Amino acid sequence: MSYGVSCRFKDGKTYELEEAGRDGILVFKDAIFRAPFDENGSNKWDKSSLKAKLEEWWKNYAPDELKEKYDVSLLAAEEVFDQEDLNYFYGSGSKTSVQLPLFANDWKAKIKRYKGRKTSCWWWLRSPCPWNSNDEALVSADGSRDIDIAYSGYGCVPALYPKGVRK
Repeated sequence: MSYGVSCRFKDGKTYELEEAGRDGILVFKDAIFRAPFDENGSNKWDKSSLKAKLEEWWKNYAPDELKEKYDVSLLAAEEVFDQEDLNYFYGSGSKTSVQLPLFANDWKAKIKRYKGRKTSCWWWLRSPCPWNSNDEALVSADGSRDIDIAYSGYGCVPALYPKGVRK
């Protein structure tokens, strides 16, 4: 289902990307940097400091051929976890899961590392916690779902969405 593609970025680093199994979405195999979701503690992805940092990194370091074809963002909780897991975030399960096949078929795809360390890292999703405006959804080191305060510093694992694909 998924395969790895190595891509050299303008910062001189090579990053591995994995096919997510739907709509041509690619996911970074590991975290590219660590950062808080938002130093101001808000749970609004569109206004977060992490979004601004990720977009600045993309603008400065992504190869031109990738920038022409893809937009960068974090994954949503619905793309990573199934409906049962989403009940943890949304209570009644009112959100519809659109889990990407990469995560449905291989739980190890949720395990991310940071800068080649042997231990797994926690990584942010772009989904807010609906019951607390300081918390964000994230994936823990063992691949399970969790939440934490927005000013904690966890891994940034971007996804590349083909231009025009909803993100």
